[in-house]
Amino acid sequence: MTAHPAILVVDDDEASRYIKTRVLESQGFQVDQAGSGERALDRIEERTPDLVLLDVKLPGIDGLEACRIIKERWPSVFVLHTSAAYRKPSDRTRGLDSGADGYLAEPIEPSELVANIKSLLRIRQVENELRQVVERNQVLLREVQHRTMNNLQLVISFLNLESRGLSDQHAKDRIRAVIQRVSALAAVHHHLYSRGAVDRIDFGSYVADLVKDIGNATGMERIVFRTQADPVWMEADRAIRLGLVVNELVTNAIKYAFAEGESGQIDLSLHATGAKEAVLTIEDDGRGFEAKASSGSTRSGLSLSQALAEQSDAELIRDPTSRGTRWRIALHDPEARRAERDAAR
Repeated sequence: MTAHPAILVVDDDEASRYIKTRVLESQGFQVDQAGSGERALDRIEERTPDLVLLDVKLPGIDGLEACRIIKERWPSVFVLHTSAAYRKPSDRTRGLDSGADGYLAEPIEPSELVANIKSLLRIRQVENELRQVVERNQVLLREVQHRTMNNLQLVISFLNLESRGLSDQHAKDRIRAVIQRVSALAAVHHHLYSRGAVDRIDFGSYVADLVKDIGNATGMERIVFRTQADPVWMEADRAIRLGLVVNELVTNAIKYAFAEGESGQIDLSLHATGAKEAVLTIEDDGRGFEAKASSGSTRSGLSLSQALAEQSDAELIRDPTSRGTRWRIALHDPEARRAERDAAR
């Protein structure tokens, strides 16, 4: 807001418009005038004011319709309705329902008019200050995301260097598994940073990229990856946990579902089932769960996946009827689940 706020006075009565203008100018406001709704919209287009003092009864576009248009095109502009013709409570209700920020029935005492305008402008000032704080915080958060992403990439580089110096294959596999998990974390921050988001992420886009990255990292051309994912938005922390679950299940399928040299297919699908619910399915056409369940690392990875799913308001369920291995992850509405837990206490 400027040091001398700009007010547009809209009234088809020239005498009334003159009086309001003189009163506001005496208080240091910059005042412009319009005698109709159409002219008011033209003036706002030329120079956007801080507040419009808008009479309801106007020729052509009346004050109610003009207010709706102003709020649609210039939502930050405050509108204060005035009227000598429409003074009943129902008239005030209609005015406020049109989007007005206030409604005064004429005749209006100059002091009351000025007090109402100053009150609305104080609200505008606070809103502007809050908006600036939010914008500054978003810049800081994006910087944190960028640095976190770079630091995670640095950790991956160190782990890759360490892996090259090892001769023990088991140790190499363990480090590779850690690299995949760190990569899953880094991918979330990459999505947040590249899309300008602060704390929410499209989980569908994220898991599609994650599966692609896992496939590229393993370099196994004999395995075909197919992904179908609806846009499902969620908090970044939840996406990180569920991304680690996806990483564990897809990595296990790559390592254990297929015999040496055998080709195969891994499918991932994510479908929204409600406003805040979805179902994630990961399936391979390999040897089946029993053929790989004896591995210690598999059992450890599944325990981690179960724990992460529970922390993310999700259920991890294996389908025993699948020819290969099929995992179904039901993503529940976090707010509904919290309400259920609170009710159970």
